Amino acid sequence: MVSWLALYHIADPARLFSRLAHALAPGGGLYVEDFYRLGAFADHERAILDQVIYAQSLPPRDDYIAAVEAAGFTDVRFTDMTAPWAAFVAARAAAYREGLDDHAALHGADVAGGLDMFYDTVVKLFGGGAFAGVRLTATKA
Repeated sequence: MVSWLALYHIADPARLFSRLAHALAPGGGLYVEDFYRLGAFADHERAILDQVIYAQSLPPRDDYIAAVEAAGFTDVRFTDMTAPWAAFVAARAAAYREGLDDHAALHGADVAGGLDMFYDTVVKLFGGGAFAGVRLTATKA
């Protein structure tokens, strides 16, 4: 099972991990790239997570690992990806903004402006210190 930046939209990730473990044969693999929480979010960050990112669940590292293990996975490897992802989203936002006029001409000002705002918002979330990225792998027992 592979998931890229989707599990944070799930309100009950522990239940999802259990269902995934049930669906996989023993020895089956889990590969996840997702977001998690390093600390408490400020009120304005919580609003962004709710209204822009649509985050339903951003557990801290230990809770994330515990949910995966409780579901029946072993060999859990949790790799923090925050620094490289923060650099990537900053470069992506800058490149998009540099071509904003071209994007607006192609897709319309509303679409281009909305995507520019989204990219900038993700940069700010990573800069806040509580928003983080993870690469997680595990094996079904």
